[in-house]
Amino acid sequence: DLILMSALTMSNGLLESSGGTIKLARGQTSTFSGNAFMMLDETLLTSDDGIGIAFIEIDGEPDLSMTDSSQISYITLSITSGTAGSISTAGGVNCLDNCTGFIETGAYGFNTHGLYRKVTSANWMLSESPGDRKTATLAVKLLSRPLKDVQVVLSSSDKSEATLSGNTLTDLPDSGDKKFLSFTPSTWNRVQEVTITGEDDDVVDDDVRVRILGYTVSEDANYASSAVINTHAFKYTFTNINDDLQKGLSPIVQIGADQKVNEQTRVILDGSASYDPDPTGRIVSFKWKYVGQRTDVTLTRESESIAYFTGPDISETTVMLFGLEVEDNDKTASYGSTSVTIEPISTIDAVEDGPDGSIEPKYPLDIEDSDSIEFTVDNKIDGSINLQLISGTSTFKTTLGVDMNTDGTASSSVKTVDNSSGEEIITSTKVNLPLDIELNMNKDASLSISKDLGGNAFLTTNISKDGAVTVGVSTNNGKGPNIKAPKGSEVTIEDDGTSS
Repeated sequence: DLILMSALTMSNGLLESSGGTIKLARGQTSTFSGNAFMMLDETLLTSDDGIGIAFIEIDGEPDLSMTDSSQISYITLSITSGTAGSISTAGGVNCLDNCTGFIETGAYGFNTHGLYRKVTSANWMLSESPGDRKTATLAVKLLSRPLKDVQVVLSSSDKSEATLSGNTLTDLPDSGDKKFLSFTPSTWNRVQEVTITGEDDDVVDDDVRVRILGYTVSEDANYASSAVINTHAFKYTFTNINDDLQKGLSPIVQIGADQKVNEQTRVILDGSASYDPDPTGRIVSFKWKYVGQRTDVTLTRESESIAYFTGPDISETTVMLFGLEVEDNDKTASYGSTSVTIEPISTIDAVEDGPDGSIEPKYPLDIEDSDSIEFTVDNKIDGSINLQLISGTSTFKTTLGVDMNTDGTASSSVKTVDNSSGEEIITSTKVNLPLDIELNMNKDASLSISKDLGGNAFLTTNISKDGAVTVGVSTNNGKGPNIKAPKGSEVTIEDDGTSS
């Protein structure tokens, strides 16, 4: 056995074991980086006393692997910011007790084989013209040490629109103009990059979608493909922006879906997806406008891509219409609109014996009479309360859940199930909430949250019915940042309003 009483730091050299136990110092962080090489076979990796936690940090892409029924216990794994290091596990590696981070960060799951992939692009756009959108990059490496060399075969569905860098494949029956990346048992963990370039032509062919396809080929059964099955296959779709259009095309207005929200709720109007189809064009101004007769509706940031207002105090369901005008750098304008349905509300009482500021969720008053919406309240034995609101159709359904904790705080999730493409796609967006939060469960299963930060400043968080997140801080004059996050994100709001 090897017992280390202090942290191990390796940036080079070899740590190898074919049996026994390696014990790392508990409460300390051992770091593997650079060209460090670790190969553990039939070995237990644990802390020095088998009770306390030893920490491992991977910095960069050292060559680390465990095989042949090796075991792990009382180890917490992490990676440094901006890196994608991993520990290869294969051949029955398992966790005995208290293994943290091996799925979430470094090892991507025990005994897992496949590809690490990371795409860097301008919103999945390429361009025929020079500039930031001209190219994208695809970073690839293996998730486990292979027994034999592995080729990652790459191709473009339309080489007149998008081409790939790299070596040209020649040794497969359908090689064509396919490219490949080559990984060996000693380079499996090193990221390799492919450049995807939007190709220029003189054809006015509008914007063209092109697919980048990939799969693995090897004599290693974990990475071998056959004539029938391409192993570890993946596909990315890019749009190559045409530069042969005449300038002066109108900008495209894109607004978030129509909403159904509670009264006196902060409502987000999102036009940030609007764009100018001209190759060198850009949106230079936004102008939101309420279209109606009410005098109790005030738009904030009406000249920004994302505006908001507070739903009025009402006694019956009210539909409100809002328009958006966008103008590009050629002074060409386009218009769009969206509707917001405001619903009267009812309130769920806070948990019994909760502290001041305990969360009291609000929900639409008539929701229990709706045939298309399910709303349930589950009072638990320990005093906590679980709420669930389900809305949608057979092809797209949203489930909004709120867990009211006995300490007055709450956590919430928006889960979407999308069957519109014929393939079920499930995402879940989560938010953790402190005391003194205004929480609204809206009729379309979206979630609206606000918190008074004092000094005329407010924090707002909205999760739309498709799971997308918008977090903003603003003052009475409408100034302050807005941040958007995709569906599947998790947001935590601290007592002081700090959000992460």
